[in-house]
Amino acid sequence: YAAGVADAENGKVSVSPARASRGTTVTITVTPDEGYELHTLSVTDSSGKELEYTDKGSGRYSFQMPASEVTVKAVFREISEIWENCTGGEECPAYHFSDVKTSEWYHEAVDYVLANGLMSGYGDGLFGPEDSLSRAQLCQILYNWEGRPSADGGDFTDVDDGAWYYNAVTWAEANGIVTGYGDGRFGPEDSITREQLAVILWRYADSPASSHGLEAFTDADQISGWAAQAVRWANENRVLNGDGSGHLMPGGSATRAHVAQMIKNFLENIAV
Repeated sequence: YAAGVADAENGKVSVSPARASRGTTVTITVTPDEGYELHTLSVTDSSGKELEYTDKGSGRYSFQMPASEVTVKAVFREISEIWENCTGGEECPAYHFSDVKTSEWYHEAVDYVLANGLMSGYGDGLFGPEDSLSRAQLCQILYNWEGRPSADGGDFTDVDDGAWYYNAVTWAEANGIVTGYGDGRFGPEDSITREQLAVILWRYADSPASSHGLEAFTDADQISGWAAQAVRWANENRVLNGDGSGHLMPGGSATRAHVAQMIKNFLENIAV
């Protein structure tokens, strides 16, 4: 059966394979033009029924081919800085995510990463602000920001060349942004800790020196030695902040909401 793509303005949409038998996984790749973002995406069978699809991240989606032809339709919209003072209306980048509340501290940061194509949701109307972020997902965020340059020749034994994160992790490794655990593994699915996140952003910023003190935090002695310089830099530049009660929580997992805020802080405050 044919998997057709409706004409779209301000972006490109492709499917692979273009013809598939029932039950085959079809991948949709969505590429907005500069200054635009994906607003809506639908997959409809020959009877007009909308099919479910899975958001694979980085502009890729997948669905199971039914026993009929399908039509994929994408609508793009112009990006504007509507995350500032956003009230949660239909123009809000997080409008379609039922678990992102305008009253929460992370709302503006989530709007920011969505509007800039740095993060996406799960494809089921959820963003998962309280879920942990994996090490591979952070590489993908920075890779998206870089415009997804070509990458090859990765050395990590646990990063398969067929994985969705292969290009992102390989690019980050090639540029000295990630180094793995020292035993050949990267741990792509491991939850990223706050100090690991600080180190990766610090390396991405070319490892600047910092003598910033962390005496205000009662758990500063819990920072790993290899992360100390990066954490000092991250706190000095308002990328990594404490919880308001004197705790920096360096070894704690970084949630998707925390990462959105740190990425926003980083890109707005640091010249890379």
